[in-house]
Amino acid sequence: MSKSLKYNKNLGFTLLEVLLSVAIITLIAGLGTPIYQAFQVRNDLDVATNTISQSLRRAQVLSQSVDGDSSWGLYVQNGEVALFQGVSYASRNTSFDEVFDLPGSITPSGISEIVYSKFTGEPQVTGTITLTSSTNETRNITINEKGMIDTSSPIDLPSPDVLYEYSIYSDWSEGYCVNVSVVTESEEPVVWEAVIDLSIYPLNGTPYNVWNADWTFSGDTLTASGAGWNDTVSVDSPQEFGFCANRPVAPFGEVSYVVTVTSDWGTGYCAIVDVTTESVTPVTWEVIVALNAPPTNGTPYNVWNADWTFSGDTLTASGAGWNDEVLSGQPRQFGYCANR
Repeated sequence: MSKSLKYNKNLGFTLLEVLLSVAIITLIAGLGTPIYQAFQVRNDLDVATNTISQSLRRAQVLSQSVDGDSSWGLYVQNGEVALFQGVSYASRNTSFDEVFDLPGSITPSGISEIVYSKFTGEPQVTGTITLTSSTNETRNITINEKGMIDTSSPIDLPSPDVLYEYSIYSDWSEGYCVNVSVVTESEEPVVWEAVIDLSIYPLNGTPYNVWNADWTFSGDTLTASGAGWNDTVSVDSPQEFGFCANRPVAPFGEVSYVVTVTSDWGTGYCAIVDVTTESVTPVTWEVIVALNAPPTNGTPYNVWNADWTFSGDTLTASGAGWNDEVLSGQPRQFGYCANR
């Protein structure tokens, strides 16, 4: 008994099946592309970190071995790094340059030129090179005073985990200079920022010079952060910056004074005047001393530590510029001599 085979003339894909397949392929490609791009950028970041780290180590080794009887260094800029011979990139011997490309998706910041000393291999500057990708990922390359390289990334914690302590080391009433220590209890590196209220004496006024920090000042608030090479702080590695500020001119306030005669020769005398106040904030002082009754009578001919005028029987004295202000617990003193 014979059997016949029948062939289906409708074998193939329908239009709906083709469209559905295209849609699925497009969806997969759409989901996969960002993942691939993120992977590629992260790989660029790793490549740039390794390129700079290895170049730094090579520059240090060449300096320690005094290759070419010279120091060696590394210059970092957008798109490339250059290993060079010499005490600076500007004065280098260009015939010994070794240039390495950096991926275009990576932007370097922080210190850009590191030169190592001959024999010791110690860097002339310390700090951090920060590499930022187009997706805002970062890698930090930190060089310490011995030339050791650390490529660990800091933990970006909120500012309440960072504290500051200050010490005023110079104060001249109208202004002051202060050192600020930035500390944390974190054992891991933390990106620091200090927000300092400059509205309350003695830490008040307008800063005009800040060192070892990037800073802004608005209202009564000084906001300071790392300057690139000192962006992070940990429990074992505090940071320090400082600033100088001008205090606002203190208003005139209520003051009192006591006159004490220190020398008397009958026809004249010398006295000191202690000026005090109960104000806990600085006030500008001025005193009016009547010189019409013994033993403090007569015409002054010498006054020190004060600007002064004399009219009738009245001596009017005020600060001499460096001692214009007085506050509770910090009296001012001036003196005078007079002929009776």
